[in-house]
Amino acid sequence: MMSENKGLAQKINHTVLVLSAIVTVYPILWTCIASFKEDQDIFSNPWSLSAVIKYQNYHIAWIKAKLGMGFINSAYISIATVVLVVVLSVLASYAIAIVRNNVTKHLYILFIAAIMVPPDVLFMTSYFQMRDFRLINNLWGVILPSVALGIPLSVFILTNFIKDIPEALFDSGVIDGCSRFKMLTKIVLPLLTAPIGAVVIFQFTAIWNSFMLPLVILRKDNLKVLPLILNSFIGQYTIQYGELFAAIMITFLPVLIVFVLFQKQFMQGVTQGAVKG
Repeated sequence: MMSENKGLAQKINHTVLVLSAIVTVYPILWTCIASFKEDQDIFSNPWSLSAVIKYQNYHIAWIKAKLGMGFINSAYISIATVVLVVVLSVLASYAIAIVRNNVTKHLYILFIAAIMVPPDVLFMTSYFQMRDFRLINNLWGVILPSVALGIPLSVFILTNFIKDIPEALFDSGVIDGCSRFKMLTKIVLPLLTAPIGAVVIFQFTAIWNSFMLPLVILRKDNLKVLPLILNSFIGQYTIQYGELFAAIMITFLPVLIVFVLFQKQFMQGVTQGAVKG
């Protein structure tokens, strides 16, 4: 009886996984197919390729909409933000996990509370702060608030992993004469590859797809990021669907590449986190 219930549970799990994969892959596949079509063929023949495959959509999207410029801006903001978030979060998490007193305890509570604050309510505050710092129409005007928004969740993830490192490892480091910074670089960091990989994927995806904050801070055309450029394909009366879908596929590629590079660490981080929970 138990084996039958187990087999039924596995079939249900497999069915749910297959349905989830279909729901995830379907819009990506449809967008990829539509990106090679004329606008009139996209909805009249949604799943069949046109007799003439329109590769020009990608050329037009890249040149006409200046996707290259947006690509550089988005990459600069995303990479700088991810690096700063990882470095600052590792240092903060290490201090909170190792130095256990009332100060670090209350700091950790503040980080957890910050996770629950919706980012949208902070955009206007961020705007006025960046204006005071004279960072409007400056890429760092997006990077600094993005770092502040990304640190709380990253600290929450990394702190839990550091707390689960056996005390014996730190004791052996003390016996060998390691300073706390050396223990961070020699003991802690090698064990944090999985959660750091998860943090990189979470933060890079969120920042790469960020729309509202760049919209508020960046007003010059030469500073636009990819989500803002994608919005330019939608006119007041018409939408250039073929070029829009081509631009979406170009924008999607870096996120896919980052996930492929860090998928092993991401899966290890998620799995270890589930086991600890």
